[in-house]
Amino acid sequence: MKERNGVGRCRCWHGGGNGVGSSPPSLFDADALVLTWGRRIGALASALANASPTKRRTMLGENLYPLVEQLDPNMTAKVTGKLLKMDQTKALHLLESPDALKAKVAEAMEVLRNMLQQQASNPIEQLADLALN
Repeated sequence: MKERNGVGRCRCWHGGGNGVGSSPPSLFDADALVLTWGRRIGALASALANASPTKRRTMLGENLYPLVEQLDPNMTAKVTGKLLKMDQTKALHLLESPDALKAKVAEAMEVLRNMLQQQASNPIEQLADLALN
């Protein structure tokens, strides 16, 4: 079954039965997650081993994105980008372990929040420095 998202890309998932009424696995539905994603991890790891570095990053991103989206729909692209900077083995582990993924997403969100706060405070500090000179 496919779902078209707002930017024209398709996300695919495979449900049980004939696929009618199937939905993507939720991180909070552990049985569906293990059955659906567990089957794909071995195949993904094998495909990653045979892919170019650019293709590996794309493949990992396509698999991480829908999971990250469930945890933080507002900053999905930025968080996924941060996760893709990790070592490939560690990123693949995030696909295998919902708890590890949740922890890394929370960590990435904290880093992004800190960056946004610093960016927001810097223009004010710069203006204050200009006024004093």
